[in-house]
Amino acid sequence: MTRRMPGYARTARTIFLVLLAFGAGMLWQRAVTPVGQGVHLSGDGAAQVAEAYFVWPAPTHTREAEYAPTQVVLLRRWQNLEGLEWLARLCGRACAGQTGVVTIRRPAPNGETRVILVNLGAHGAGAMLDAGEPIPEHILSCIVQGIEIARTDGQWKITKCDVPESSRITRPRLWSPQPPAPGFLRGL
Repeated sequence: MTRRMPGYARTARTIFLVLLAFGAGMLWQRAVTPVGQGVHLSGDGAAQVAEAYFVWPAPTHTREAEYAPTQVVLLRRWQNLEGLEWLARLCGRACAGQTGVVTIRRPAPNGETRVILVNLGAHGAGAMLDAGEPIPEHILSCIVQGIEIARTDGQWKITKCDVPESSRITRPRLWSPQPPAPGFLRGL
């Protein structure tokens, strides 16, 4: 027969478990909170999409891709992803099909970052870019709406076009890169 645990030991164990659960909850909440609101656009037709995206009240444009809380990579077609090996590894099978937008969530203990991959061919703009033609305004607005829907996890529901299907995948990381702090310690 086992001896009963003294009352103070049960109380200490209970307090320890509650504090452990509270700490784990705080860490999880921090891991899924975005690092910031900036967006970096790159890829095929990025200049045109940036003109349309950053006009209306949108997040700020981040110049450096590695420090951007949200990176948007525009591709004419999924085959163009072959040149970007690190993105192809992150995306995996989600970028092999006909999905128009793939959101890769990257939770980390210091905050979440996202990589949004947009297949311009699913919007009908891939062939236009191949021919050297500008993307029409109505297709640009659909691309911008698809990016904003992916960035806000579907909370942005204003859409007048058929937004192609999207998929979300999660790839945790140990730490999200942070921009260097201004001041005399910048280079350290």
